[in-house]
Amino acid sequence: MANADLHLFVRPRQRGRPLTYEEKWLVHHVFETFVQEKKADAIVRIEDPYSLTSKYTGVARSLVATIAQSVRQTGSHERTVQRHLSRMGFCWLRTKNRPRSLREKAEVRQQRHDYLYAIRKNRHLSSAQRYQVVYVDESFLHHHHGGQYSWFSAHDFVERMSGKGRRWCFIHAMQENALIAGAFLAFAAKHGTGDYHAQFDGDMFQHWFTAQLLPNVPPRSLIILDRCPFHMVCGDAVVPSQMRKGELQQWLTEQEIPWEEQWLRARLMQEVERYRDKKPLVELCAEEQGHKVLFLPVHHPELNPIELVWATVKHYCGTLFSNSTSFKEQRQHLEESFTRDITPEYCTKVYDHVQKIEERYWHTDLLLDEEIEIGDDELSQL
Repeated sequence: MANADLHLFVRPRQRGRPLTYEEKWLVHHVFETFVQEKKADAIVRIEDPYSLTSKYTGVARSLVATIAQSVRQTGSHERTVQRHLSRMGFCWLRTKNRPRSLREKAEVRQQRHDYLYAIRKNRHLSSAQRYQVVYVDESFLHHHHGGQYSWFSAHDFVERMSGKGRRWCFIHAMQENALIAGAFLAFAAKHGTGDYHAQFDGDMFQHWFTAQLLPNVPPRSLIILDRCPFHMVCGDAVVPSQMRKGELQQWLTEQEIPWEEQWLRARLMQEVERYRDKKPLVELCAEEQGHKVLFLPVHHPELNPIELVWATVKHYCGTLFSNSTSFKEQRQHLEESFTRDITPEYCTKVYDHVQKIEERYWHTDLLLDEEIEIGDDELSQL
């Protein structure tokens, strides 16, 4: 009877079929259990955890090793989220009893406050002294960018294009009541994957900045840019990490900066990094023509009103898209929307919207700074 019962147990999955996420999690959980047991010298003494995991889960030992290695390289899902939050400027600290769970790094909060101070200061100047604020940004539009919703009956079959297709990358600028005439630039992306920022580079952006933007902005403009790498290319092309020891010494000598013979390359690199001109090239070009450049704080797209322009024009392109829309026609729709939807009234509206966000940030930062100071005082008294 026992043999008959055992015959009912058939292998639940076909050989060669990839493991699901849940199955991989179970395999790794068993493996970690055996690893801990071996460290404690409780159960596992002779056999290694890989072989035992394979024995008890029915998964090949090589696959167990692959899963364990993958987890070591990428970490758990929780650790991935932690690294992403850290890159965004958040830090992990003990919270108070009040409803607050995430706290920004002090340098990010100061960077935002410096930006808000500069733009508020300019706004409160007299009309003769005030700089005209101009926002700049880049974006992209997929060929198959279409609306996600449509009216259809229960028996209709709505066919969607496979993939997103090629991309139009574009750049534009806006002021308080209009887009900057002559500033629009669009080109077909060379690659269909990856971040659209990879389609831009310092040389291309610098050429657009000097040839299309600066000649068309109002006199005394305050140009707002985010901190992507090709905006921050320095006027000084020196890269200390790519220089030999002798080149570092020569650079310091030419700049009449004292250095000592016993300094190793690492110390020479520190000195070059300390004294080299880190001012972005676009800032130097703007100042030559009487303008200023102000950089947004990191990860704050909500402070750039042109982000709302992108949402509007892409929505318009999505409503016109059909399976017969060509790649060239999609660009035409994009340009039509800039003319049709981005009116002076619209620009004023999004400007006002961003100013309200700026005010909230300004007052929130001041209140948070006071709370942190009070909390530090309370801790110092313990």
